[in-house]
Amino acid sequence: MPPKAARRKRHFARFIRMPALLFYKTRAVRPPGKQAAFVPCLWFHPARHAFRPGPEPGFWNQSPGSTSKKTAMRYFLMKTDPSTYSAADLEREGRTVWDGVTNPQAVRFIREMKKGDRAFLYHSGGESAIVALAKIVSAPRPDPGNPKSWVVDVEFLRRIEPPVTLREIKQSGLFDGWALVRQGRLSTMDVPDAFLDWMRSRYPALKL
Repeated sequence: MPPKAARRKRHFARFIRMPALLFYKTRAVRPPGKQAAFVPCLWFHPARHAFRPGPEPGFWNQSPGSTSKKTAMRYFLMKTDPSTYSAADLEREGRTVWDGVTNPQAVRFIREMKKGDRAFLYHSGGESAIVALAKIVSAPRPDPGNPKSWVVDVEFLRRIEPPVTLREIKQSGLFDGWALVRQGRLSTMDVPDAFLDWMRSRYPALKL
């Protein structure tokens, strides 16, 4: 047998003795009417020892950009003038419809909220401060009294003692890029992870 043919035969013999397993690689696909996504696809390779499950049921029904059916809980900050409606009013009532938000950017944050998210309640009158923690208990919906506004149901969780003043937040120098510091008139906004970590270290009993 010629030397090259012998080498090919030995190589093939080693190849067929390798464990023949399936493994996943990813490739971009675009199903009809959906956004392109990288999804696992079956490939055969005799030398790989990994086998992973395919997409979960409902994979193609996820919204664009989502990677899981379960999303992490988000935190928001919602401002209120205590002379109009305070955290004490919400504590007494237990639950209310959070309305009156008309700024387009603030409305966008209302629309991003999901049931189970959390919200810091911020008093914008007197000494501006975060005074309580609330829970989002409904999906956002259009305000029937104002086509430019959206509303959401909010439930009181607990007070934050002592309150976290805007002065403290500014003096920390850690959140100069946050809308709370940069955009004083914005009534609703999301909360950056860095601020959550800062709050966790200061208020461990909140279990944020």
